[in-house]
Amino acid sequence: EGDNNNIIIRFIYTGADGEHIPDDATHIFVRAKFIPASAFEEHPNVLEVVCHEDVETIERRAFYKCRLLRKVIMPGVKDVERDAFQCCEALTDVECAKLEKIGITAFHCCISMKSIDLSCVRIAEDSAFNYCKSLKSIYLPSIRILDAFGNCEALTDVKFSNKLERIEDGAFSCCTSLKRIT
Repeated sequence: EGDNNNIIIRFIYTGADGEHIPDDATHIFVRAKFIPASAFEEHPNVLEVVCHEDVETIERRAFYKCRLLRKVIMPGVKDVERDAFQCCEALTDVECAKLEKIGITAFHCCISMKSIDLSCVRIAEDSAFNYCKSLKSIYLPSIRILDAFGNCEALTDVKFSNKLERIEDGAFSCCTSLKRIT
């Protein structure tokens, strides 16, 4: 599909043992209960991932250094483990209606991400969003925030619910544009 510069290669990932993911696949549709550790690590061409609503977990390093990945839709995912999307530099759009736990460095260095729905998140672990230099504003519900948002240079607004459990001193370190915390 597409023209010579924008060829779309769709791939349905089932999570079957030994399943080969083609290097030329650009659009991934996930039909499994979870995405295993390192499944797509450093994939050279993946642009978009759409998870079936039954996908609940994205394991460690699943999309680590997928530098072209721009969009992730994960409506049923509750847990994004350590390093799952670390260094996905082109990632701008993340849709996650049920996300509850974000592991250590899960979105670290996703320098293009402007927003993410954190309305169901209960815990964001150390460095979960560090160096997300384009992240502008966030809403945090009842949550424990460790050192999760350091060096988010574009972050201007942070809004908490009335049920904030814990926030560590370094949670927003080096967020040089931060103007308002509500």
